[in-house]
Amino acid sequence: MDTPLLLSISIATMNRAALLDETLASLWPDSGPDVEWVIVDGSEDAQTESVIKKWRSSFPNIQYRRTPPRGVDRDYALCVELSRGKYCWLMTDDDLVRPGAIAAIRKAAKKNYSLIILNAEVFNTDFSKVLEPARLRFKTDREYSPDQFELFFKDTIPYLSFIGGAVIRRDIWMNRSAEPYWGTEFVHVGIIFQQPLLEPVLVIAKPYIRIRYGNALWTARAFRIWMFNWPRLIWSFPHVSNDAKRMICDPKPYLKLNELVKTRAKGCYSVKEYREWLRSLLKNPIRKFLAYAIAVFPGNLLNTICIAYLKSRYPQAKALLLDFQRSRFSKRGKSPFLSKLFL
Repeated sequence: MDTPLLLSISIATMNRAALLDETLASLWPDSGPDVEWVIVDGSEDAQTESVIKKWRSSFPNIQYRRTPPRGVDRDYALCVELSRGKYCWLMTDDDLVRPGAIAAIRKAAKKNYSLIILNAEVFNTDFSKVLEPARLRFKTDREYSPDQFELFFKDTIPYLSFIGGAVIRRDIWMNRSAEPYWGTEFVHVGIIFQQPLLEPVLVIAKPYIRIRYGNALWTARAFRIWMFNWPRLIWSFPHVSNDAKRMICDPKPYLKLNELVKTRAKGCYSVKEYREWLRSLLKNPIRKFLAYAIAVFPGNLLNTICIAYLKSRYPQAKALLLDFQRSRFSKRGKSPFLSKLFL
């Protein structure tokens, strides 16, 4: 008799075969007969398919679907549609998993939680340096009842911008609407918070995921994502108070000069973004002038100032420091690839 599938590890990937191979290697030791891997591949070549063929000999319970590039939201939604497990773990294609993660999910699944969240530690891209020992600063596991939906929102949603920590019951996902979130890059957040969850949520405090920070594919879209997509998504949820939303982000962060300064220093804001997003949107002439002035301010100088300020005032903010250091304006971050992204 076949073992019922408890967990579908759902991964959307594109053009990162070598990284995916490392991720699968970290998942393989604990992936038993109650686990499947569901991989949706938008790659332009066959390298990822070769990785999948290699792993089938060790772990045959793999579903693999190759598709034209359609966006990460639609690819993860397809992963869930294809899945056969009770729970879907929306895993990333470049991070690693510590031993015991799947066992922790198995244990939690016995209580039929609507959502299980795995904590993560943050490393630089080659895992040689710890940037954050735990994204969620929880000392013990936390359970949120349905009437604590807003508290759950406030405690966890900044972390949930990272999709890899979310393990959701498939029936809940399938009974909600994903299409409104195509193009947001955060379809899982939309699914989770579009309406209250009717069963408890568990947050596992131990960091079972090792995030490879600074490796995101969305760097070239960062201005749109963090100035528009993310705040619009957060402020769209009708069952969360405005006070709670305001704790997470301003509805119009592009009006804050300090946000534009940081984004410019990271190499994600220039005259191109000003013309595309802000020139017609900003009506106040002073605000428009300041936004333009920041867009044309020498990026190398601003990056140097921000790095010096962060090191002197907030030395613990290692992830933010890495953002500045990987900027195209930083001596450490210059590369032909990044230069092409931001021309």
